[in-house]
Amino acid sequence: MINKLKVIHIHTDYKFINNSNIFIGKYFENSIIIIEHEIPYSGPFREDSTFFKNTKHDINQIIKICKDADLVVLYGLELIKTKIAIRLPKNVKIAWRFFGYELYAKKRNVYLSEKTKQAIKIDYLKTPFKILKVFFRKIKTYFSLFIFSGSPNILFHRANLRINFFLALSNEEYNHLSSFCKLPTFIKLPIRSNNCNEDALRSILPLKHKDKLPIIIVGNSKNEFNNHFDIIDLIEQNINKEKYNFTLLFNYGSEKKYTTVVRQKVIGKKYFKTIEDFMSIEDFKLLYKKTSALVINSYRQMAGANVLEGFKNGVKIYLNEKNVMLQWFKNEGFYIFTIEDFENDLKNNNIFLTQEEAYHNLQQLINCSKKYTIYDFQLLLYNNIKNIE
Repeated sequence: MINKLKVIHIHTDYKFINNSNIFIGKYFENSIIIIEHEIPYSGPFREDSTFFKNTKHDINQIIKICKDADLVVLYGLELIKTKIAIRLPKNVKIAWRFFGYELYAKKRNVYLSEKTKQAIKIDYLKTPFKILKVFFRKIKTYFSLFIFSGSPNILFHRANLRINFFLALSNEEYNHLSSFCKLPTFIKLPIRSNNCNEDALRSILPLKHKDKLPIIIVGNSKNEFNNHFDIIDLIEQNINKEKYNFTLLFNYGSEKKYTTVVRQKVIGKKYFKTIEDFMSIEDFKLLYKKTSALVINSYRQMAGANVLEGFKNGVKIYLNEKNVMLQWFKNEGFYIFTIEDFENDLKNNNIFLTQEEAYHNLQQLINCSKKYTIYDFQLLLYNNIKNIE
């Protein structure tokens, strides 16, 4: 009989709590801790979770609970989780479920296009008081952190050195990140092919072609790493732009100067639409059933869930050639396209996958999930933990 390892999952982002389900099986006994926001959590695993607030008292309680675990999984590595990681004893192994922002944000200039950089430049002459106010607030915060526990960058570095496992989607991305940051041992995450259905795909493909204004999703959120401006300008220069519904997903992410300028670029133009309201999982899936193409102009890994949902639903996916995930998907055998392809396809009204391409991508998604299963992931992680005990 296998001796199950006690695993504690720590979440701060409600969207990813369901990710814990890849640990369900014979190797792990799972507990979930949710650090709640002002709005209470009401999604999956709520009844099985323990809730805390982001207070010094509650963080101490979380650390106390985690000291009895074999493995603690941190979903994202923001400041609060770096503090938890640093304070856990060495006998407790730590896995970092990588989301992207943790490392890519440290090299923003590398992953932002020139148009994005220009759009988010701050005009110091127009807002001197606001700039000074923000500057002094940051100085005060960093001084306090440095005196009592170290700056955020120092804490991040210490946490990274303490963490045992780095959970991410691909070797390609891990190797790319390792070129500028020493990372913990890589453990590949499994791709899940839930709800892959060829009959369902067969029924929705003709409807996409019949749509009077086929939907093309641009970006996956308000995040500036989407580099929306390059795609908006590309669309504006295209004579076929009024034949499509270009949809920006602005229902997720924080409001910044960037989002204001993006809205100003598209407002009043009937071929652009922004989705601003919260979207349930069901609505998210329904949108992709109706969508013909997805354009992600990010230079970094992001929108993985959007791309996989696109593969399930016959969506033509366009990624930037600077994005390491483009090569990963190609290596896995998917039909995937570049931003240059998008520009040409828009001119030639060729933004749909062929039936053959759509079925191929669906089958490749199923093949990937069979080639490296949730069971394979669990066994690999379990053995790695046992090997360093």
